[in-house]
Amino acid sequence: MLINFYTDPVDVTNVCADLSNGEIVVIVTVRENFRAIAKSVAESIDIDPYSGEVEGSGMSWWYYLAPADEKYTVAETDRFVVQAVEIWDSKGGLYPFSAIV
Repeated sequence: MLINFYTDPVDVTNVCADLSNGEIVVIVTVRENFRAIAKSVAESIDIDPYSGEVEGSGMSWWYYLAPADEKYTVAETDRFVVQAVEIWDSKGGLYPFSAIV
């Protein structure tokens, strides 16, 4: 599974393209910004994306969008996101970034 990382400012067109390709998108931002981005993405795409969040270390949260027709359960997708965050962090937390898990 390919998981892509973005931070503010987010290019909604790229996020929509990733979701349309069945990829998961992690957006590193604060919750309020994530909600606005998720709304903008939902208005710009033909599929209905699922918005999720997983808790990281130090009480940090990771917000992500996934295709609603994802073949994995929410718990499985959460685990994939956590694994991808670990890879991203070990590589220095660069943007944009893609991880295969």
